[in-house]
Amino acid sequence: DLDLTGGTVLVRRGKGGKDRLVPIGKSAIRALEEYLQDARPLLTKLPGAQALFLSCSRGGNLGRRTTTEQLSARLRKAVAVSGLTRPVSPHTLRHTMATHLLRAGADVRRVQEILGHASVETTEIYTHVAVRDLAEVHARSHPRGGKPRERKRS
Repeated sequence: DLDLTGGTVLVRRGKGGKDRLVPIGKSAIRALEEYLQDARPLLTKLPGAQALFLSCSRGGNLGRRTTTEQLSARLRKAVAVSGLTRPVSPHTLRHTMATHLLRAGADVRRVQEILGHASVETTEIYTHVAVRDLAEVHARSHPRGGKPRERKRS
């Protein structure tokens, strides 16, 4: 369920089989509007197709719901084209999103809701990365963030 005006998408049966409401940004909204206007109508093979993302694979899958395997394969291709050398998976993107939100000051409970974690302790794993990054920035940027100053003895 997509609400472009409100900037949210209801993810049904996402990771862990859970439903959750996820906010989406302006650039994602623009991309979705273009997809819905230009690309999706070309893929709609089945009348009344309910899925947002439809397969563009040739053969019997054209116009059917995009599978997890198809999304992973597309991501692998995009990573290869980009020249990235580190492996990237859908879980990597999920982890990165959570880390970015926490680095930007998002409340850990809100990130927990977006990720669909039952326990905040699971989400708090991501806060350790954000705190470590903060410590590194402090060490580089703050006048007293580096080595302790030697005290002058008299």
